Amino acid sequence: MPISRKTKKPIGKKWQERPARPLAVLQLRAWARARLWQAGEFDLQTAVDALQEAAAASELTAAVGQDAVQRILADAFRQVSDDGGAT
Repeated sequence: MPISRKTKKPIGKKWQERPARPLAVLQLRAWARARLWQAGEFDLQTAVDALQEAAAASELTAAVGQDAVQRILADAFRQVSDDGGAT
Protein backbone atom coordinates (compact mmCIF):
# COMPACT_ATOMS: atom_id res chain seq x y z
CA MET A 1 0.00 0.00 0.00
CA PRO A 2 1.41 3.47 -0.90
CA ILE A 3 2.51 5.74 1.96
CA SER A 4 1.79 9.48 2.13
CA ARG A 5 4.97 11.54 2.02
CA LYS A 6 3.40 14.18 4.24
CA THR A 7 1.75 12.11 6.96
CA LYS A 8 3.84 8.93 6.58
CA LYS A 9 0.59 6.95 6.82
CA PRO A 10 -0.95 4.57 4.27
CA ILE A 11 -2.94 6.31 1.60
CA GLY A 12 -6.59 5.34 1.71
CA LYS A 13 -8.11 3.25 -1.04
CA LYS A 14 -10.35 6.16 -2.05
CA TRP A 15 -7.35 8.19 -3.23
CA GLN A 16 -5.64 5.33 -4.99
CA GLU A 17 -8.58 4.59 -7.24
CA ARG A 18 -9.33 8.09 -8.48
CA PRO A 19 -9.46 7.90 -12.26
CA ALA A 20 -7.70 10.49 -14.36
CA ARG A 21 -9.97 13.09 -15.91
CA PRO A 22 -8.90 13.27 -19.57
CA LEU A 23 -10.15 16.83 -20.09
CA ALA A 24 -8.26 18.15 -17.06
CA VAL A 25 -5.17 16.18 -18.07
CA LEU A 26 -5.25 17.69 -21.57
CA GLN A 27 -5.65 21.20 -20.15
CA LEU A 28 -2.64 20.75 -17.87
CA ARG A 29 -0.54 19.17 -20.60
CA ALA A 30 -1.47 21.98 -22.99
CA TRP A 31 -0.47 24.59 -20.43
CA ALA A 32 2.86 22.83 -19.82
CA ARG A 33 3.58 22.44 -23.52
CA ALA A 34 2.71 26.08 -24.13
CA ARG A 35 5.27 27.10 -21.48
CA LEU A 36 7.88 24.86 -23.07
CA TRP A 37 7.07 26.28 -26.51
CA GLN A 38 7.49 29.78 -25.13
CA ALA A 39 10.88 28.79 -23.66
CA GLY A 40 11.97 27.53 -27.07
CA GLU A 41 11.97 23.84 -26.18
CA PHE A 42 9.47 22.97 -28.94
CA ASP A 43 8.38 24.56 -32.16
CA LEU A 44 4.65 25.26 -32.22
CA GLN A 45 3.76 22.43 -34.61
CA THR A 46 5.60 19.81 -32.55
CA ALA A 47 4.01 21.00 -29.32
CA VAL A 48 0.48 20.99 -30.73
CA ASP A 49 0.82 17.73 -32.68
CA ALA A 50 1.78 15.78 -29.55
CA LEU A 51 -1.24 17.17 -27.68
CA GLN A 52 -3.55 16.38 -30.60
CA GLU A 53 -2.26 12.79 -30.70
CA ALA A 54 -2.72 12.41 -26.93
CA ALA A 55 -6.30 13.68 -27.17
CA ALA A 56 -7.07 11.19 -29.91
CA ALA A 57 -5.34 8.30 -28.12
CA SER A 58 -7.31 8.93 -24.92
CA GLU A 59 -10.50 9.11 -27.01
CA LEU A 60 -11.08 12.65 -25.77
CA THR A 61 -11.45 13.95 -29.32
CA ALA A 62 -14.22 11.44 -29.96
CA ALA A 63 -15.91 12.31 -26.66
CA VAL A 64 -15.88 16.12 -26.79
CA GLY A 65 -15.15 16.81 -30.46
CA GLN A 66 -12.25 18.26 -32.40
CA ASP A 67 -13.46 21.85 -31.94
CA ALA A 68 -13.39 21.52 -28.14
CA VAL A 69 -9.90 20.02 -28.21
CA GLN A 70 -8.63 22.81 -30.45
CA ARG A 71 -10.23 25.41 -28.18
CA ILE A 72 -8.38 23.96 -25.16
CA LEU A 73 -5.07 24.02 -27.00
CA ALA A 74 -5.61 27.51 -28.38
CA ASP A 75 -6.56 28.83 -24.93
CA ALA A 76 -3.38 27.43 -23.36
CA PHE A 77 -1.09 28.88 -26.02
CA ARG A 78 -2.97 32.18 -26.08
CA GLN A 79 -2.64 32.50 -22.30
CA VAL A 80 1.13 32.08 -22.54
CA SER A 81 1.32 34.63 -25.35
CA ASP A 82 -0.94 37.13 -23.57
CA ASP A 83 0.77 37.04 -20.19
CA GLY A 84 4.29 36.85 -21.49
CA GLY A 85 4.80 33.65 -19.54
CA ALA A 86 4.27 35.15 -16.09
CA THR A 87 2.91 32.73 -13.55
